Amino acid sequence: MTRSFIIIAFVVMTLAVAGKAGAAEGHWAFQPVQRAALPAVKAKDWPQNGIDHFILARLEKAGLQPAPAAAPRDLQRRLNYALSGLPPKANSKFVNLKSEIENLMATPQYGERWARHWMDVARYSDGLGGFLDNRGLPNAWQYRDFVVKAFNDDVPFDQFVRWQIAGELTPNAPLSARAGTGFFAVGPTYNGDGGDAEATAAARAETLSDRVDTFSRAFLGLTVACARCHDHKFDPVSIKDYYAIAGVFNNTSIADKPLVTDEVVTAYNEHQNKIKNFDNQIKQLNDKVKKEKREISDEEKKQRDDWTHERDALRKSAPPKYATAHGLRENGSNNMHVAIRGDLRKKGEEVPRRFLEVISRDKSFSKESGLLQLAESVVSRDNPLTSRVLVNRIWQWHFGRAIVRTPSNFGVIGEKPTHPLLLDCLATNFMDSGWSIKNLHRLIMKSATYRMSSRHIAANFDRDGDNRLIWRMNPRRVEVETWRDSLLAATGE
Repeated sequence: MTRSFIIIAFVVMTLAVAGKAGAAEGHWAFQPVQRAALPAVKAKDWPQNGIDHFILARLEKAGLQPAPAAAPRDLQRRLNYALSGLPPKANSKFVNLKSEIENLMATPQYGERWARHWMDVARYSDGLGGFLDNRGLPNAWQYRDFVVKAFNDDVPFDQFVRWQIAGELTPNAPLSARAGTGFFAVGPTYNGDGGDAEATAAARAETLSDRVDTFSRAFLGLTVACARCHDHKFDPVSIKDYYAIAGVFNNTSIADKPLVTDEVVTAYNEHQNKIKNFDNQIKQLNDKVKKEKREISDEEKKQRDDWTHERDALRKSAPPKYATAHGLRENGSNNMHVAIRGDLRKKGEEVPRRFLEVISRDKSFSKESGLLQLAESVVSRDNPLTSRVLVNRIWQWHFGRAIVRTPSNFGVIGEKPTHPLLLDCLATNFMDSGWSIKNLHRLIMKSATYRMSSRHIAANFDRDGDNRLIWRMNPRRVEVETWRDSLLAATGE
């Protein structure tokens, strides 16, 4: 009787788990991005573009009225803080929306402002790698400047992603792309004490977990690292998925990568080797004289003086050390085994390197580490997550609240989008416009939705106090960095 009960319970549990997995695969975030038709609206004179149709249709259905447009000076301040992080100049006049947006996006401060947003996602640090990692990061600023330049140049986001995952492995990548994998390198790389196998394995596991977690949250809006020890409890991400992606990063290591051509590196190294050769010759001669306990001969002294002269001349003419950036380099092409209960010393089944099965059923990665194939999988149009995640973040940085209010978790326990059709419309337009972030700014900031004031409307507030339907611009405090820069700008500093 007891045995029968156990068998029945096991079958019921198995069916429940299978049912949960099936339901999770049907979750909205894993469905293809759809181009929805613009909904009909009654107030036909209010919409300025497609965004407004989606917003107004929901407002009209709920019986709410959009807030009036912001005053020109208020809108000018909003645009300036959004795009440059600085207030408008005291004597500047608001000419028109289009020119204001274009002028601000053409300033170097635009890249600095928007790079700052992205570096929060990348958990960027100028200093040390992170908790329990005291590794210095003297060249972290190279990644920072790489991101700033990418935003100022409006590098297509899919290319930006490739450079951050695969760096110079990307076809036709510029030298600056070598700094791209700083996305991973400026985070923590844990190290064991060297004498304890358990501590060494644990440190390596923590490093891989950080790589996978940062990768999946930033680009996919998923918590893939939750599947490190077992299948994900809520999302259709298996433990094999985790080790399939971890296996890619397991074939990499941190390196200081030259931001110059190979010829420059070779010339520098050859010059330094010549200096070292003279140093070695001088040292060998001095050691010989010392070992033989005698005075140096005139002939030997002349030889040493000649070597010293040539060495010093080489030092004076030596080219400066070339710039380097922290990044990932490939050092293998092996698959990983599932780690039993997360312990890398206890190997389970070997897992081919590949992308998440819920998104792609493609064959396993076979090219070296798999970094480039991983990058291509992320930016594939068949992947419904990447474009949605990015446009959702951009919306959040403009409005203070995202369409999916858990921007790094599009999974089952994350929040559902307040405007799912709008999210897909933005994602589709984003990809169709060449993954241009500046074009996305133009679309959002020219909408009537963005131009609304933050005026309080009691009737609207009673029905939608949290402003989920977006009937006004969310009033927000400026960030402390923007506040500080405003003070410095006002005083001319």
